Amino acid sequence: MALHYMDFELSLGLMESALESASVAVIITDEQAQICFVNDQFVKLTGYAREEVLGKNPKLLKSGKTTLATYEDMWSKLLQGKDWVGELVNKTKNGSLFIEHAHISPFNYLGKSYYIAVKRDVTSEKHLNDKLSDLAYFDPLTRLPNRTSFFEHLQRFLVEEQQADHPYSLLLIDLNEFKSINDSKGHDFGDLFLQDVAKRFRAAVGDNGLVARLGGDEFVALLPNCSQSRAEHYAQHLVDAIAS
Repeated sequence: MALHYMDFELSLGLMESALESASVAVIITDEQAQICFVNDQFVKLTGYAREEVLGKNPKLLKSGKTTLATYEDMWSKLLQGKDWVGELVNKTKNGSLFIEHAHISPFNYLGKSYYIAVKRDVTSEKHLNDKLSDLAYFDPLTRLPNRTSFFEHLQRFLVEEQQADHPYSLLLIDLNEFKSINDSKGHDFGDLFLQDVAKRFRAAVGDNGLVARLGGDEFVALLPNCSQSRAEHYAQHLVDAIAS
């Protein structure tokens, strides 16, 4: 059945209405990467009015935070006529950063090439995931790796060490009389004390190893390429770090 002119007009109107009412940002560019359409959600997300972006390159959204490899991968697929799906870190008109999940597809219309990008703001989701991951692997009080993080790191380290013949040392550290500090000074003071101890331990080990808090007043230090005699040196160094 042939498509009549009015049917074509209706189809275009329905398509435009659908794009405008979409809950995701939609942007269409021509072959020269000039913007020829944006919907209301794009305006809401970026803070740019339509007249500010039409005819412009989407580069005006670049924040400098998206890796070059991401752009190279994107254009490699698009120029092959393939879809690209990934995340971009862009900025709004006022300079605020946002993370968007983008699905970009090339298409042809009346013999000309275009690209349509459907983008969803995932900034809040990413920040929440980062926060949850942070809580899962770092001690909230001292900001040192926690027990879970340490044992995962230790497991990976031991697998790697099976392929090499390098000495390493593990120091288990327990703070004597810490309970008396909590009892006499209060738990708030005890927390400050643990934070200070963590900073001193981290500074004493530096980049030569990993310091983690196992819980309470128990800490651990993993020292790669460290002989027993050198480990004794580090142990004394850690004791001296908090002697004051």
